[in-house]
Amino acid sequence: MEIRTYTRPDEFDTIPERLWDRCASGLGMTFQYGVVREMFAMGTLRVLAAFEGERLLGYACAYVEKDGSGTVHSHPALTLTDPGYLRIDGTDDGPGPEKLEEMRRTLQELLSPILVVRNGLDSRLVVAPDLDATEAREVTSFLVDGLVDHARREGISTVAFARVRAQDELLLGVLESRGWSDCLIGGGGSISLAGCEGDFERYLQRLPSKRRTSVRHEMKAFRARGLDIAQEELPDFLEDFVGLELQNYLKYGQAMTTAELLQRRSAWHRAVGGRLKAASCRKEGRLVGGLLFYEGGGRIDVLSVGFDYAEIEGAFAYFNMVFYWIIQYALAHSVTTVDFGTEALKGKLSRGADLYPLHLFLDPGAADNAVVGDWLRLVDRRNREAPWAKPLRSG
Repeated sequence: MEIRTYTRPDEFDTIPERLWDRCASGLGMTFQYGVVREMFAMGTLRVLAAFEGERLLGYACAYVEKDGSGTVHSHPALTLTDPGYLRIDGTDDGPGPEKLEEMRRTLQELLSPILVVRNGLDSRLVVAPDLDATEAREVTSFLVDGLVDHARREGISTVAFARVRAQDELLLGVLESRGWSDCLIGGGGSISLAGCEGDFERYLQRLPSKRRTSVRHEMKAFRARGLDIAQEELPDFLEDFVGLELQNYLKYGQAMTTAELLQRRSAWHRAVGGRLKAASCRKEGRLVGGLLFYEGGGRIDVLSVGFDYAEIEGAFAYFNMVFYWIIQYALAHSVTTVDFGTEALKGKLSRGADLYPLHLFLDPGAADNAVVGDWLRLVDRRNREAPWAKPLRSG
């Protein structure tokens, strides 16, 4: 086997798309050939692919993440250095605010720059589907070692798998066998609609009686406010949508402009075409909400949402659109799996989604530092105490 590294789109173009698609078939939007190619525009993407001759055995996508001040700033890596994002405020029996700030500064120095393995918010490594279990483990191990070697050659201090699903037993096993350290970093929610046979009522019957009553109340309240949801045509809807989506970035203090966001969403559409879908939420004809989602391989991935929050207050618009409507859409289109992502997780779990825990892994060289180890343990404890993690505690 050999590792081939791609850092520019013209280099990436030498991989036959059919080989890539054979590995990525059935995976989410961010793994698709066209989307990965568009992401080279960010300037820091590395694709490491394992080949045997001209046979593509597997690959990893990773980003070098660092801004001019040396602060790790991406959403996945932000969890390493931002106490606010982690809901760590020093008010319990843990470290006080001054100690947390000292830890944060130390982490920024130790972990920047950082090579973060991810496709969107998913850090899996992709291996060819026709490999047997032994071959798949060999390719996964080869890619993990290749990522570390690449980072060291490029002078990158740390490698992180920022969002490893607990169900990814192959990758978990390889990382643990190599001494990587981890913490519970968050979770996402997905639902299987198998057995519902296109009937929303069958989904409702899975829920406890009190929750069924609550869902019906929320749907009725939504309609009573004069709100309705409809599918929209792309790319025409994108410009209106990003105006709403931008409010989420501004709300959480993330630097973004309408033009930058429109460029990113347009890139998605160029890459996957009709598999990118959109819906609008309107109040008496006025646009007050929007949703982007990906449909492919028998699954739906909820990608992004935006609202005019002043217009929807008290109308349960978020769950009507991101949960109830998308389930109805899936049932109508014979889609059996919906991945709702990581936002509003507690609410999604209470409405029937299944939890998939997400773990952050750091390479042994970084995790051996005492400050890094203390931080990982603190993050792990805090997340295990979070309301959304109740299924883990009860299990």
